[in-house]
Amino acid sequence: MTLWDQFKAGTGKEVSSAPIERTLLILGGSSFEHVQLINHLKESTKSEIGNFSDVRESQTSPIGFHFVEFRDEEHVLTAIVNIHTITDTCIHRAEDLINKFASNKNTVALILLDSNKLLNQILDNNDTLALDALPHWIYILNKGFGSKLPKAESRLLDKEAECQHKLVPRNTAHERALWLELRVVIVVFSAEILDYMTNTKVLVHNRTIDTLQQTLRLISMYHGSSLYYWNSLSTSEVLQGHIFHIMGIHSATAYDSAIFDSLSSIFIPYGWDSINKIVAIDKTRNIQDFNTCWKERLVAPGSQTSITLNSRMHFSILQDYKKFLKKRCQYTNLKP
Repeated sequence: MTLWDQFKAGTGKEVSSAPIERTLLILGGSSFEHVQLINHLKESTKSEIGNFSDVRESQTSPIGFHFVEFRDEEHVLTAIVNIHTITDTCIHRAEDLINKFASNKNTVALILLDSNKLLNQILDNNDTLALDALPHWIYILNKGFGSKLPKAESRLLDKEAECQHKLVPRNTAHERALWLELRVVIVVFSAEILDYMTNTKVLVHNRTIDTLQQTLRLISMYHGSSLYYWNSLSTSEVLQGHIFHIMGIHSATAYDSAIFDSLSSIFIPYGWDSINKIVAIDKTRNIQDFNTCWKERLVAPGSQTSITLNSRMHFSILQDYKKFLKKRCQYTNLKP
């Protein structure tokens, strides 16, 4: 008898199947941004009609773990979302951690980027591909979840969802060249500063912000990722709805087409964008060699950097994390 069968026998309820279990990775940023984003998602989840969610969490910086339980009107457990967080300060150790609890079938990864950092790097280095740790995170995910199938067969589970984007034809083979076998959302946080800079027209020229959007949209399109500009002054219902939708969990706030409310409020689901649409932002920019240039940036994070953790600290973090996971499994009667 399985653990789930034992649970059903203990409750006396007729439940046909085990609860859906999914994994959400939050990669990049800091522990503060992780907590801020999770709190926004928790608030959005509470507004979902018909769902009762219980959120439990533990933060072992720079590695964290949270999980959300979904229950129906009778409080029967219907779904569990495990949330693992890894900050930029632990990026060079992330590959081993991700491989322990991620799979291409049940995992969604969020990669967090700071608007302030992105703009500063572009301006300081005059480099449109100076995108902080994004190339390293994509490299790590591509190493474990890069497409190993013919492009025509790749992401079979997502084709039905792609066809729901009725306003746009499916991406061409060239535009799907680097698609990951993992659902990814690139989240640009503190996006409200983009509106501020555009309105003041003092600190950053509009064209720089357009270039940033164009670059991120190209990267998202090539890797089969969604793109979300997170304005921390507003709710995260669109992001929350999209995450649950691609996890196969019903959400009333799921969107299947793009949203462009302002420079700080943008949502583009995977499969929606195309080169022609992206070029329309700035027709003078040459993006013919973008694919080659971007591939050159996809390298492993350096082992000798200012954010490197010493081995003793890394060992201590992993030990604490394993202890927490063990307690969590005892609570939920689920295998790690």
